Parts: sequence; structure tokens; C-alpha cells
Amino acid sequence: MPGFGTPTAHRKDKHVFPVEVCLSDRLCLPEFVQRPPWWGGMLQTIRTRFFPLPDYALDRFPRRGFEIPLGDDSGDRLTGQLIRPADNALPGRPLVVLLHGLGGTSQSVYMRSCADFLCGKGYRVACLNFRGCGDSGRRCTEIHHPGRTEDLVALLEALRQDDWSRKELSDGVVLVGFSLGGSVLLNFLANPSVSERVLGAVTISAPLDLKSTSSTLNRLSRWPLQYYLLRRMKSEILDRETDLREDERRAVRRAESVWAFDKTFTAPRCDYQDVESYYEQNSAGTRLNEIQTPTLLLFSLDDPVVDGDQYRRVEWSSNPRLIPAIVDHGGHVGFHARPGTLPEGAQRWHESCILEFVESLGAGRMPEHERCGSSESLFDPRELEPLESRIP
Repeated sequence: MPGFGTPTAHRKDKHVFPVEVCLSDRLCLPEFVQRPPWWGGMLQTIRTRFFPLPDYALDRFPRRGFEIPLGDDSGDRLTGQLIRPADNALPGRPLVVLLHGLGGTSQSVYMRSCADFLCGKGYRVACLNFRGCGDSGRRCTEIHHPGRTEDLVALLEALRQDDWSRKELSDGVVLVGFSLGGSVLLNFLANPSVSERVLGAVTISAPLDLKSTSSTLNRLSRWPLQYYLLRRMKSEILDRETDLREDERRAVRRAESVWAFDKTFTAPRCDYQDVESYYEQNSAGTRLNEIQTPTLLLFSLDDPVVDGDQYRRVEWSSNPRLIPAIVDHGGHVGFHARPGTLPEGAQRWHESCILEFVESLGAGRMPEHERCGSSESLFDPRELEPLESRIP
């Protein structure tokens, strides 16, 4: 049985990992089987738009909104929701924080679907709106981008200081990032001062190279996806009260691609020299070896947004704390599985993978001689101490 971080290829391409990913007896991910007739990356990606989660889906769980003041001079405030299981959370389970992607919010379908599944399994979930997104849009003048990792720092600090929320961190945190939210998360994890409260992380369809992703979206065959994302991006900026200058508003309105949007608006607005510098400095792929937190990276090679070469080029063996689970099909934040192939309550493959990973972190806190896997363990030696002794 291979150890953590050392999956075995199921064909000659050394960068492609088995559809049934068994990384140890502590982490055994289910096989992904596409839900018919949604075969292929594009159909897997767009299926969510045709079958959204009902608005009332989370009504069965107690929820509490929160606002987070940011520690800069902007006066911006983030928003989100804390969601608890209906019968109270089971003890000893970490808080799971969900981070949305480009053009998304805390209320995006994939966010609510994942929260519904995890809360149904007894986990507490926090869904965050990044700066300027969703409800945060009315409380922010600045915009969100993948290098703005201080928003995550602010979230953890706010939860620690708030009397009602402090107990939510008592059993640690697992961070989950979808698409561009995964890029933010990877950049955050590469910071050497990541809080010890962060026990692990999961990314789903996260771009590792922003320039490559922007170029992929500009292909003619990707026009429907780019049009959808661009419309959401423009709405996010133009529909809220900000201090935008008129030339910035014109740049947003005239942008006909994500590349043009970032070149004429995002990069200059965020004080980057040009769009190339913006992409280079905020791409997480070059910083993967700096990550010291156990991190599961879920990706499909038929992703129509993120070029599969971004994941093929990574030397995964150079950082045993990274667990790449790469499958042939699933699209971009799609992974709609055939009924009956996943654990009860899960509709999408990545949801069951997140649950398995979070539970494997708890299983990993045991004496060294009882743990399986290679000598290059996924877990930090601090994980062997009682959790309570590591969290003030």
C-alpha cells in the first residue's frame, strides 16, 4: 500500500494517478464514475447550472452570519455564514472553511452543496465571501485577487477573537478552496507562518498557472465558459458602490476576455506593473514546495478551464505533504458521479473526497509506530500531541 503523497500511476504517464486513489489505509478515495449522460469535461462543468441546489436546502441547519473587519486601511469587511449540524456538531471534529472561486460567492451552488453534505455528516462549516464578493461587495472598496491571502488570516483571527466563534476553532480548521479559491489557499499555505490551527487543506480544480488558465479560457471552444465568468466578474465590480474612476469602469465594460479584464483593470487596480507580473506573482504553482500543511489537490485532466499540463509538470514527489488526486474526467468543479458510486448523501466526487481527507486527519493523530505509510509522513510531528495542547 503506497504511503501518503506517493500514489502509483495507473498507466505509463507518470503524472496520471489511479481513478481509485488509495494513498494509505487512512485515506482511500472512491472511484469516480461520470454520471450519464454528462460525459466529458465541458458537460461535467456546466451540469451544475442545470441542476442547482434548492434555495431551501440548508434551512434544516442552524446558521449565523458574520462580518470580519480587515486589518488594513481600506475599512473593508468580509462576510460569511457559520453553519452547524442540526443535532449539534460531533465533538473533536474540525471546522471546515469553504472558499469560493472566480465570480462565485458563499452562496454558489458548489459551496452550498458541499456545506449541505458536510453538515449532514456532523461537521461545522463556514462559507466565506472574499473581499468584494457576495454580501462583502457592499462593505468593500478593494477587490479580491489570488494573492490577497490576508483575507484568510483575517478570518482565522476574527474567529479566534469573537466570543461566539472562538469555540469553533477548538478542534482545528480544514480549509477547502474551489477553483481560484484554491489558488488563494495554496498561496496562503506557502506562508511559513500558517496558523497551527490549520490541520489540512483541500483544493478542487485550482489553477496553478494564472497566465496559462487565462490563455485556455481564450480558446474559441471555451467561449461559453469565458462569457459566463466574464459576466460574473463585471457584475461583481459594476453593481456595487465603489470608488472606481470612470476610466476603470470603461475598462471593465470593454473587456472581452478574462485576459483583457486583468490587463486593463485588475493588474493596474491592484498596483501591479502589468498583467504578466500580476499572473506571475500570484500563481501558486511555483510555491508548492513551500507548503508544510497536509494538502489534497483534486483535479481532472479534462478540465476545460485549467490546462492539465499545469498538473503534469509538477514534481509531486518533492513535497510529501502534497497529495495529488488526478483523474481523467470530471471537468472544472464538476465531478458529478453516477448514483450509487459514492457514500450516502454525496452527489459529487469531490465532496466525498473532502470528507475522507478530513476524517483521515483525525485518524493520523496517533503514535508513530501505529501509522502506516512511508517514512516521509504526511503529518507534522506536532500532530502526535493532543490537539488541545497546541491551540491556545
